[in-house]
Amino acid sequence: FLRLKDNRVTLEFIFQFPDEKLTTASSIRLWSQKEIKHYLTEAGLVIEKLLGGWEHEEFENKKSEEMIFITKKS
Repeated sequence: FLRLKDNRVTLEFIFQFPDEKLTTASSIRLWSQKEIKHYLTEAGLVIEKLLGGWEHEEFENKKSEEMIFITKKS
């Protein structure tokens, strides 16, 4: 983890091999629930359910580590 700025997380990965070292960086944009809902609606989708995990756990705002949106076309 390198930094968090403007809802972006920048990560750096270092791979050490016997004869060389490779470094790569990635930047991930974090979206709020409100932003995701807005863009899904704008795209013509209806949110049927919001899950909090890949095992179909209910979404809990302060507890869930994932936001999984189940949608359909409107």
